Amino acid sequence: MKGYENNIFCKLISKAGITFEDNGEKVVFDSKLTFFRHEFKKVLYSNPSYPQPLLNTICENFSDFIQDPVLFKACLIPYSKSESKDSFNHDFGLMNESLIKSLLGIDELQTPIMKILLEKLVDYTSEEDIMKNDLNDNIPKLIMNQLRWMDNIVDPDQLTENLFEMISITPIHIQKEIIEAIPDIIIDSQHNEVVRKLKETMENDTELVVPILDTLSNLKFSESLMDELKNTVIKHLEHCELEKIPILIRFLLQSIESNDKARFIISKIRNKLNFNVISSLLKVENSMNDNDKAQINISKSFGKLLF
Repeated sequence: MKGYENNIFCKLISKAGITFEDNGEKVVFDSKLTFFRHEFKKVLYSNPSYPQPLLNTICENFSDFIQDPVLFKACLIPYSKSESKDSFNHDFGLMNESLIKSLLGIDELQTPIMKILLEKLVDYTSEEDIMKNDLNDNIPKLIMNQLRWMDNIVDPDQLTENLFEMISITPIHIQKEIIEAIPDIIIDSQHNEVVRKLKETMENDTELVVPILDTLSNLKFSESLMDELKNTVIKHLEHCELEKIPILIRFLLQSIESNDKARFIISKIRNKLNFNVISSLLKVENSMNDNDKAQINISKSFGKLLF
């Protein structure tokens, strides 16, 4: 590819049947071959420099290659097969994969490629980047989609560390995108550890309470962790915005397992909520627009559950 003649990554994917068309906007796989992941592994393992320094060079060259936003986007969307009369149909259901998704399926490359990919999130931190309706233009979503529903995670601990590192340094709209994707990314054995980290994040950032609670509903974790989470959520009730109160209360009520615990939780909620303030806010309902009224009505309905 022009400009990347000395890029080892480009040379290897080219040998494995990949070409870029339409000025780099489209990734095409040679239809005479079986499927890219298989072809790339053959090229990789037959190289005399494998495993090192070849693997390090590939990752470094890949990182350089995706600095071009057009090429990066092309690597994030599903590649297509070239048209040929001699084409095979041995894609094994993988033709909806992107080039990057295929690379993540190669164990030796998965962990460093994941780290490089997540670090690219800092290049797309404007709200416009995450609000684009067309998925193919929404780079943060495309990045997170590469990590979803992986068949195998080589180093789950490192992946978890990388995810929370990015949560700590990115703007809130990117943080929410990462948090919402977590249940589709991590493996079951990581759930308790991830919940602990989410609890710590929630303690330090009230803006992330709602997306974290949504994510927690899709994770499995110990009863002791649930008790810790309840205490954290109860503490947030005292200072959170009115529209968030129903979500926090819903989480607390849905976590109740017995009548004794129900009385305890409801007592805690009553102690933390300032119902005089809430009542004053409810009185201004008539002066609000329809969306605000809907939020107030939700708060009112949840308030009834506590009496």
